[in-house]
Amino acid sequence: MTIWDEIQAERKAQDLKHGGIPNDNRNTLNDWQNWITRHLNKASMPNFPYGPRYALIRVAALAVAAIEAYDRNGKFPK
Repeated sequence: MTIWDEIQAERKAQDLKHGGIPNDNRNTLNDWQNWITRHLNKASMPNFPYGPRYALIRVAALAVAAIEAYDRNGKFPK
């Protein structure tokens, strides 16, 4: 499995958990920044049970989701 496969698998898991495109399209830039920052902070926590690599995969998947939402709508909602 490549890194891109892992990011895509995480995106699918996020879509199933959070509702996919309709949910993503409602998120503001601030929402995306908060979620990405929260998961990025987990990557540096020594006690995070899944380790920094997993947290970074989640960050990458969130960034992809944000870009996809932006591209679909040409902007983020305010």
